[in-house]
Amino acid sequence: MYKILIVDDEMIVRHAVKTLIQWESFAYAGSAANGLTALEMAHKTGADIIITDIKMPEMDGLELIKRLSAEGFDGEVLVLSNYNDFDLVREALKRGAHDYMLKLTLKTESFMQTLEEMASKLDGRRAKRQTAPK
Repeated sequence: MYKILIVDDEMIVRHAVKTLIQWESFAYAGSAANGLTALEMAHKTGADIIITDIKMPEMDGLELIKRLSAEGFDGEVLVLSNYNDFDLVREALKRGAHDYMLKLTLKTESFMQTLEEMASKLDGRRAKRQTAPK
């Protein structure tokens, strides 16, 4: 079961995202209001999937992805944003985000499908590590 950390500077958005997730397949690792807190929580909780906003105070989502990557984060990142901005999308994907979804058009079905894709990707990575010669 993969642990999910939700990162957004708006509490109502963090709550809304939490209610969209079908928790039978995932575990809740917590939520954070900015990238700095999220980075600390990712370490403490061992989060596997981080769902983050782009624009936040203290540390934005792009910087969070960059730092996680630099630290060798072995999980997946999903970006949820209000900004339909090609440059932001491109930058998030270049830094290693699995996908970029717009909050305003978010549908439970496509959101859960994306989370399942991320879980499958993590399953594949774990399987590869277990079969790799020591």
